Amino acid sequence: MFEFLDLLLERLPPQWGVVLSTRTEPPLALPRLRAHDELAEFRERDLRFDLDEVRALLPQLPAHVDPASTSRRLLERTQGWAVGLRLAVNSLAASPADAAIDRRQAGVADSSSDRHVFDYLLAEVLSAMPPELRAFLLRCSVLSELSSGRCAAVAADSRAAHWLEEIERRGLFVSVLEGPEPTLRLHDLFRDFLQDRLRREMPDELPELHRRAAAGEPDLVRRIGYRIRAGDWTEAEVELAEAGGRIITTVGAAPVLRLLDQFPPPLHARSGRLAHIRCLCAWARWDWPNMREAAERARRAYESSGDRLGAWRAGLYEAISYGSFGFTDEARQRVDAPPPEPLGIDDRAFLAMTRTYQTFDEGRLDVLGQRYGEVIDALESSTNIPLWYHCVPRSMQCGMPGMDRPLARFAAGALRVLPEMPTPLRALALALRGWEELSAGKLAVAAASVELADSDARWLGPPPNVRVFVYAVLPILHALHGRAAEARSALDELMKTFDDPDVGYRPGSFVHVYYCLHRVRIADLLGDVELGARPARARCPTIRSR
Repeated sequence: MFEFLDLLLERLPPQWGVVLSTRTEPPLALPRLRAHDELAEFRERDLRFDLDEVRALLPQLPAHVDPASTSRRLLERTQGWAVGLRLAVNSLAASPADAAIDRRQAGVADSSSDRHVFDYLLAEVLSAMPPELRAFLLRCSVLSELSSGRCAAVAADSRAAHWLEEIERRGLFVSVLEGPEPTLRLHDLFRDFLQDRLRREMPDELPELHRRAAAGEPDLVRRIGYRIRAGDWTEAEVELAEAGGRIITTVGAAPVLRLLDQFPPPLHARSGRLAHIRCLCAWARWDWPNMREAAERARRAYESSGDRLGAWRAGLYEAISYGSFGFTDEARQRVDAPPPEPLGIDDRAFLAMTRTYQTFDEGRLDVLGQRYGEVIDALESSTNIPLWYHCVPRSMQCGMPGMDRPLARFAAGALRVLPEMPTPLRALALALRGWEELSAGKLAVAAASVELADSDARWLGPPPNVRVFVYAVLPILHALHGRAAEARSALDELMKTFDDPDVGYRPGSFVHVYYCLHRVRIADLLGDVELGARPARARCPTIRSR
């Protein structure tokens, strides 16, 4: 048949053409047609729906379902694939609960739209594959990105490069990534389908496939995830304990929390390391109640296992969380506990930082700058990035007497050890540098520093600690330059902190009251009576008992 088509195409008169629709590239003389500019090709990327086209497909949705966010989730889930969109939209019409659109975990289909798509892919795509390609694709679906070396190791198949070429030739729902070697990325929906089939057809192979994937995975979060899915709990726990602080510092707490949630409850109950990592995640979100609970569990678990140094370190985090709620006696008890052995430079720096928190919580502001200077004295010889992150001062300490010089030293040191990329710590360091420059009257350079911090914050989300630091100083700079609308916008961003249910400082807390007063100061700079008179929310009761 294809020989006939080749002959026909050679002899067609110029006013004629042939339209051919196929899932795979047909064995025709396509290179010759391309060379003569006689071939128009519409590949998968050309046929994808865009956001406006997805929106046009949506049925009438209930009032509480946002069409814009629903369209975005559908587009991300299907990558604009027409059949997948049609099946998902049909499912929406039958059951318009927006939460079902993108609800999935590790490839488990739990929405009717996914099930319909999976049935279609099984019947129309997977069943038509040669058995060798099918087995290769199923095994390699544990990987996020497919390169010949990784796939050969995971699937134990020396023909990996051949199969990847075949996958691309067939247009099997992949994107081609730029890099030192040809690499494909499976679309999320297709990978979820393949992983669903892998669990059904090759369940006994799954642990070993994940171990092989972990062995060659450079990304920390993915590697630990592979170890968890392989059931290698001890290796995953150790690696997360070693890398968790670095991930939180450079990426944020969210991926670490997702990893923690995959460990079995009995391991959580006895592991000081997992409790300590959860404590660090809560610290990064200023989630003081959960931080205190996790730090206490970590301390008790370390004590039970005989790890005195680990218990002492967890006690310092308890002290910080106690002080944040005004329990100064409990905080002092933890800070004054003697360390079990001579301390290294990192432990000395963090002990000094905890004492700085204590000094501030007890209202001894006259020696605050001196205490924080002692932190920087110890910190400046360390290249431990998570330690720098945990030695960021409280946002309310900015502008306090004696703090300008230590803040400048902190910002310079943190930026020196950090990579040139947006991270929570870099945004904080830039904001602190801006505070110091503002205090010194260097408005132009302060604006440049805070502009960079604002850019990082927007890229990051931002986490609550970053939001407070950046959007406390930014409205001051806007107000000093007479930019009233920009100042109000930055203040609105600042006050979002107290609407976040995961943040330890709620409306009515002393920090909330402090930033309501900060808003009054900005209003005074702007001469904006309405902004200054804006009421604070009703005060929430503060629980003082343990």
